[in-house]
Amino acid sequence: MRTHAPNEMRDLSLAECPARLRLADTGRLAITSRALPLVVPVEIDDVGHELRIRSLLGDAVPLQEGNVVALEVGTFGDGRYDEWSISVRGVLRRIPPQSAEEAALTQVLCRAPLFALSMELITGWTRTPSANEHCNREEGPFAEQPRRARR
Repeated sequence: MRTHAPNEMRDLSLAECPARLRLADTGRLAITSRALPLVVPVEIDDVGHELRIRSLLGDAVPLQEGNVVALEVGTFGDGRYDEWSISVRGVLRRIPPQSAEEAALTQVLCRAPLFALSMELITGWTRTPSANEHCNREEGPFAEQPRRARR
């Protein structure tokens, strides 16, 4: 097994990407709106063969069924020791409410509609800093913070 030098970027395997993806509950969805690029914060849930996506902006930036989008999740820039990023490209499909009660609750709570994102292409990378950089991050503003519990 090959070891990786400190600060070396490496691609994540197709087996590693979904495992890291399951660690995230929010991400950034790249879409186009009125022919211009836009990044929307979203909550995500992994259901195996696809991701469930809901905009954290409500209907302020409506997502559109059939659009090709890119989702990015990861810890890059969070000041963590082991930085990683996963990108998923695919097509959005709107998931209709299961009942009239669910539809009404979504309206009352001003929640954005739920979408499924097909995982047509998934890629990822990771970077492990040098030992000295890790030591510097254990204290001060870049210290690792515990992740919040998943729902």
